[in-house]
Amino acid sequence: MSYTSMEEGEGSSRVMVEEEPKIAFFDVETSMPRGPRERRTLLEFGSIFLCPRQLVEVAEPFVTLVRPSDLGVVTEELERKGITRGALEDAPPFYDVADNIHNALHGRIWAGHNIISFDSEIIREAFAEIGRSPPEPKGMIDTLPLLTQTFGRRAGNMKMASLANYFGLGRQSHRSLDDVRMNLEVLKYCATVLFLEASLPGVLTVENLVERAITRSQANGAASPEVPKPVARIPTIVSGEAATYGTDIYQKEASGNIQKLVFSKVDVAELDSWFVRGNMVDAFFSLELYDYEENAGIRLVAKKLVVQSK
Repeated sequence: MSYTSMEEGEGSSRVMVEEEPKIAFFDVETSMPRGPRERRTLLEFGSIFLCPRQLVEVAEPFVTLVRPSDLGVVTEELERKGITRGALEDAPPFYDVADNIHNALHGRIWAGHNIISFDSEIIREAFAEIGRSPPEPKGMIDTLPLLTQTFGRRAGNMKMASLANYFGLGRQSHRSLDDVRMNLEVLKYCATVLFLEASLPGVLTVENLVERAITRSQANGAASPEVPKPVARIPTIVSGEAATYGTDIYQKEASGNIQKLVFSKVDVAELDSWFVRGNMVDAFFSLELYDYEENAGIRLVAKKLVVQSK
């Protein structure tokens, strides 16, 4: 543990203040067992180091390939990812990089996706194989259970590839540093969505995408509420005699496949059939200026809706 000193004035004693631990956001890539008795072998380690208050990198990242004792573990799938037999032949064995990995992790806050049950266990096994004590974390942040609990299963199985696809961040490369930085971006996106939902609980919720409409009866000259029914408030765009929805609407199947819904016309009944109680809807909003009949302001507009099928 490191400390910094603070001087409170001439002649005063020095106060030792414990330095705030950095977050080591890390990921490992391993061989893929071809049978129940075959163990995973560490092939790549990568980590970035973040300030916990600003989530900015505060040191150079560390990444290294690790030469396995048996190069036969390299498969065609690993070759396609760039972890090739040739690259691993020139890489150092774990014994030669153990000090660097220990320094990268020990005494820091560990963060990553599924690191509790996977990445940290791979690290411990690698150190055990060379007869050394493994690094120990100051704390651990596993984004898999964290996001599953707080963000829910909006992205299906909550694997990194599914989360990246959900937020449009591209394909997961399955290389340590790339995956670490993608993990950090996913965490930021999820946190932003949750922050916005908490800020506007009466607006940014699935239930409020389908609002209750109150019709007015002029029977006695006063507006009176009748039986409310759910209506979907989706903006439309009129071009000549044709009208289309101004919001892109998608269906997400149980398999995770997402396809755009195509409507031949603006049909309230057809639209209502998708927005039924029990269906989850992910909504992507943007702010839009409006100026209508001498009323102006800013409103939230749904740009994209993803209806999750049961």
